Amino acid sequence: MTDKPYTREQAVYYRRMVDWPKKQAPYGITDDLVFRLRLTCKGAKAFILDNYFPETDGVEYRLCGGRKGSFTRKFNRCDRILGRAWRQIDSRGRKGLYRVQTNGGEYGDVSTVATILASDMSHAVTVAKTMFTHVAGTSRWSDEPAEISVDFLGGQKGVGREELFSLNNQHIKEFQDKITEIHSKIEKEHARVRLHEARIQALMAFDYEDLE
Repeated sequence: MTDKPYTREQAVYYRRMVDWPKKQAPYGITDDLVFRLRLTCKGAKAFILDNYFPETDGVEYRLCGGRKGSFTRKFNRCDRILGRAWRQIDSRGRKGLYRVQTNGGEYGDVSTVATILASDMSHAVTVAKTMFTHVAGTSRWSDEPAEISVDFLGGQKGVGREELFSLNNQHIKEFQDKITEIHSKIEKEHARVRLHEARIQALMAFDYEDLE
């Protein structure tokens, strides 16, 4: 593999998770470190295949026999540490982008309202509810306001204004397409109304005396 999905700095910690004694876990790997270096299970898998199973050329399904079990044991050590770290990061959040969602969709489904930049999960919830509660819609089952929720995008989308503008422009385009679709449906319904009105007029104009 020429383009490795991990950096030299990331490789140091992937190797530490694989080689160091289990009793030393989590090997000085904190949630902040995982987030800052973007240590991922995908990167760990690629590192293990490259460095411990070079005969696979980085392709997992080429493992066979006892080599498959050896790979799984090594990968599981990384997965336990990184999985726990990312669950904590996703629940608490960090500075980055958050997706604002509402369950006030057309069929009560969850839909995206916006993407915002916030310092952590608590900040994101405050911003989302302040800025977007009034456009959350209503619950499908009552006239009560729909709920607003936020999801941390994990930092993988970046934290800058450029990425924020790009994502929100996508949301605007989606809303515009939805408006066009709704207008099209409205026009079709208007056409049906005009048809039924014409039928009523035809019946009212019918001359029953011509039947005598």
